[in-house]
Amino acid sequence: MREKYQVKSVVKVVMLAIVVVSGEFAFSTSLESQSSCSKFLRRYLKQYEQAASALPEYIGQTDLSGPALIDLFSVNPKIYRLFNSDAGVNGELTIREHSLRVLKIFDTNLERGELKATRVSDGVRVASVMRAALALHDIGKPLAILAGDKALQHQFTIPILQREMRRVGFNQKEIALAKALVEGEVIGQLLQKMISIEQAEFVLKQYAARVEMSPDDFFSLKAAFYIADAGSYHTLRDKVFQEINGTLVPRDPIFSQLKARMKI
Repeated sequence: MREKYQVKSVVKVVMLAIVVVSGEFAFSTSLESQSSCSKFLRRYLKQYEQAASALPEYIGQTDLSGPALIDLFSVNPKIYRLFNSDAGVNGELTIREHSLRVLKIFDTNLERGELKATRVSDGVRVASVMRAALALHDIGKPLAILAGDKALQHQFTIPILQREMRRVGFNQKEIALAKALVEGEVIGQLLQKMISIEQAEFVLKQYAARVEMSPDDFFSLKAAFYIADAGSYHTLRDKVFQEINGTLVPRDPIFSQLKARMKI
C-alpha cells in the first residue's frame, strides 16, 4: 500500500514539474502525409528525452491501477495531451476514457486466471506488458486523424509505444511483444470477413515466431488483447461477443476454428 502511495506521489510531482517548465503546448495541425508523420515523431522523440528524464522505473515492478498507469505515462505533456484527445468514436470518448475501459475488461479477465498458463520467454512480465500495451494501443490515433488518415494510427503509435515502454523500464523482449500485440488487427479483420482464416493463421504464426512463443500461447494473448479493446465499445460488445462464465467470447464460430488451428 505504501509503495502504491509513493508511486502516485512521484507521478504527481513529476507531472507538476513538467507542466510548470513546459507551459502550454499545442500539436502541429499541418500533418498531411506519411512523411510529416515521421518528421513529427522525430521532433517528439527528441523533445521527450528531456521531458521524461526523471521518470521512475515503476511499471513492471508495481501493480498500478488503470488510472495510475495512464498517469505514469502522462508525465510527458505530449502524451497527456494525446490521452485527452478524441478517440474517434463520434466525439463520445477520449483516448484516456477508452483506454481505461479496455484495461478494466482486461483486468477482469486476468483476475479469472485467463493468462496464467501462457508461456512466454524468460524475462517477460506478461501481465505488465499487456497492460502497458493496452494503455498505449491508441496513443497515435489523434495524430493519424490530424494527418488525415486514421488507418495510419499504428505508424504513429508504435514508435511512441516503444519509447514510452523503454523509458519506464521494459526490456527489449517485452517491447517486441507489445509491438506484436498492437500491430495487425488480425482477429478483428477475420471476424469482419476482411481476410480468410488461412490468412489470419499465417499472420499470427509469423508474429508468434517473431516473439519466440508457440502459436497457441501467442493467440491467447492476442485474443485477450482484441477482446479487451473491441469489448470496450458498447455497439461491438453486444453485436460481436457473448458472455460465458463472466468472460467475453466472440460469437462467430470462426474464432474457435482459428483458435484450434493455432494449436496445430
